[in-house]
Amino acid sequence: MATKVKPFGPHLRRLRERSGKTPEQLAELIGVHPMAVRKWETGQRLWPRLDVAARLARVLGVSLEKLLP
Repeated sequence: MATKVKPFGPHLRRLRERSGKTPEQLAELIGVHPMAVRKWETGQRLWPRLDVAARLARVLGVSLEKLLP
């Protein structure tokens, strides 16, 4: 039986909001354009590169495993 994968975007948005950061603040902290964060959150881009995901996890205070939905 296949496991259903939860979308990354809503999960990222919850983590970002829980950290109290705006998309613009998060983008600046991880070194990407704010549009990249918005596209991840809305599902227009599915997943960041691994190095960016590692920065996301560090800035949001979670492990890379917890960054996965």
